[in-house]
Amino acid sequence: MRSYGLLNYFRENKIKVPSDISIVSYDNLFLNKIVSPRLTSIDQNLECIAKEAIDLADDLTNKRKTDSRIEVEPILF
Repeated sequence: MRSYGLLNYFRENKIKVPSDISIVSYDNLFLNKIVSPRLTSIDQNLECIAKEAIDLADDLTNKRKTDSRIEVEPILF
């Protein structure tokens, strides 16, 4: 949500986004689709994170050997 406050601040102070400054938001919130200018955003791929967490919990519950290091590729929009 801070990205949207920054957009307002920049607009009030006549700083142009993206020509004067760039903003990248995180979590790919739905507001990114309706603000102007549209923001570049990083999506954490929560569906994949949730699936990996469930698989890890299942492995741990059933005492299966598991690699607890999980890497999930973020998606840039």
